[in-house]
Amino acid sequence: MDAECAEAFWGKALAAAQCATGEELAAKRLAIQPTKTETLTACEKDQERLSAGWNKYPRIPTYFEDKDITSIYSFEERTFPSETEAWKAHIADEKSYWQSDRQLSRAVRYAKGELADTLTGLRGKIDHGLRDGLEKSVQQDMNTAEAVKKRYAEALDVADRRLDEAYQNAVQRRRADYERYCRQQAQAKTEAEFNAAAENFEQAKMKGFEDCDARAKQCRTEAERLDMEACARAKAAVERQRLQKEAEDKARREKKKKIIFAAAALAVIIAAVLIVSKVVIPANNYKAAEALLAAGDYDGAIAKFESLVEYGDAESRISETNQKARYYENGLSYLEQRNLYMAKHNFELAGDYKDAEQLVQIIEELERGQ
Repeated sequence: MDAECAEAFWGKALAAAQCATGEELAAKRLAIQPTKTETLTACEKDQERLSAGWNKYPRIPTYFEDKDITSIYSFEERTFPSETEAWKAHIADEKSYWQSDRQLSRAVRYAKGELADTLTGLRGKIDHGLRDGLEKSVQQDMNTAEAVKKRYAEALDVADRRLDEAYQNAVQRRRADYERYCRQQAQAKTEAEFNAAAENFEQAKMKGFEDCDARAKQCRTEAERLDMEACARAKAAVERQRLQKEAEDKARREKKKKIIFAAAALAVIIAAVLIVSKVVIPANNYKAAEALLAAGDYDGAIAKFESLVEYGDAESRISETNQKARYYENGLSYLEQRNLYMAKHNFELAGDYKDAEQLVQIIEELERGQ
């Protein structure tokens, strides 16, 4: 009964594994390979070599610093990936598989005779294959570790050479910068150029190198001297401008005074001319016109008044005289017509124009005689 059960369990185990034979199952189990790796360290850091490199050369600010040395010796050549532990875990998983699979474990337990031999052979074949893989992984780890140790030693050698080159390069670069700054100092002519040269010598990377400190001081001193000279020139220029401005202002004031005096004199002359032309001469002419009018020279008076049209009441006097002349002419016209009444009336309106008053008296005598 147990043997029959074992066969049944074995058949179910094969079916569950989707295998037709035990050989196929063994091949399928051996085809499973570990997929995980772990990182192993082949050797410890060579602290003696690292310390020797770290302390081999003095630091040069900017050109050769701690970060440069750290960068040179920063490499991870001591580790490698390993599958050994994964193979060990795989072997344990295989043992668990035979023990935990319900159908397979029952088949092993109840197997008798040929089936028992078959199952034992299959387990031995699988176990041998897995252990062979483990041994190969161990051997590979040993070989890889030796190779990594060798590469690490070679990397240290390369780093030592790079360290030497980096330091020599730093020395050369600082020397080249120093010579360039010296040329800059020699060619400097202005305050700004000397200050720029001083700033270069005062950089931390040049501090204490050769005569940089002394050269920085020389540049600052020369820059201060040039600054003082520039200030003195500026002050002198300002003073010249001030004096020039004062002279120009004085000249303008003098010129202004002359212009004011000339303008005042011209104003006096113009005023005198205006007084003579607008007051004295018109007054004299006005008196002459009055005299002509008083003398009965009405045409001469009108001519004089017309020349004084803008003076006093000359315009009204012209109008008045002209009006009297018209009344006088009207009176003569009525007298010729024997119209004594209208003639007398117009002569009266003519007033003292020519002989208008006398003509009024004559007409009145004529009227009394009638």
